[in-house]
Amino acid sequence: SHSSSKVAAKEALARQSAGMADASPVGGKRGAGAADEERLAKRARADAAAGDEDACCVICLDSSPPPIQSGCACRGDAGLAHVACRVKAAESQAAEKQGCAWWECQTCKQAFTGAMQLGLAEARFTKVRGREQEDGEWQMAALMMARALGDQGRYGEAEQMYRKVLAVERRELGAEDADTLSTVVELAGTLLQQGKLAEAETMYDEVLAAQPDFEGNLQETNLANRGKSGWFLISAVFVFAVVF
Repeated sequence: SHSSSKVAAKEALARQSAGMADASPVGGKRGAGAADEERLAKRARADAAAGDEDACCVICLDSSPPPIQSGCACRGDAGLAHVACRVKAAESQAAEKQGCAWWECQTCKQAFTGAMQLGLAEARFTKVRGREQEDGEWQMAALMMARALGDQGRYGEAEQMYRKVLAVERRELGAEDADTLSTVVELAGTLLQQGKLAEAETMYDEVLAAQPDFEGNLQETNLANRGKSGWFLISAVFVFAVVF
């Protein structure tokens, strides 16, 4: 029945999100606000660690202006860089790395976070802002911008960016495409963060309707692959623990 399949899907979401319980906005019974503040505070402290006047950018080896922490797994001076230098590196490696240099450190292979993540997202989106929204690079840059805004706690702005991407994906790919559904779930995450539970639940139902065998498909499709590094797991925790 619809009810039993919904329960099974929720259980699948819970298993997928089990590893993020501590990092999720739910955080047991602490509530989203406290968890968000703690996460942002940690990133602020990491960015502030770049205050050593003798510290140099790992790319250009210049200390002026002071570089910032990249927010990846590179610690100490190894993580310091200028946003502009990271932008140049991402541009030069775009073809070879298929764009991942915009969001992933090529040394430690971990995602950029904090000020570096947002700076790179803003730079990439600025470069394609004037393009048609059907342009693939515009869509990737817009998604990157939406995720960076969400990670900074700027959920209203992230929501608007996700809605633009989703509108294009629904037109071009269809409502049941894996990329479209992934964006639906990521958008639902921003809605949940803002307390818009009813609309988030509607979007979750949309995913279930498109993916009846949700538990199996979650393992096999791009919906799972793309979500592991983005908003999907956060959304899963919220849908399971808050909406239902």
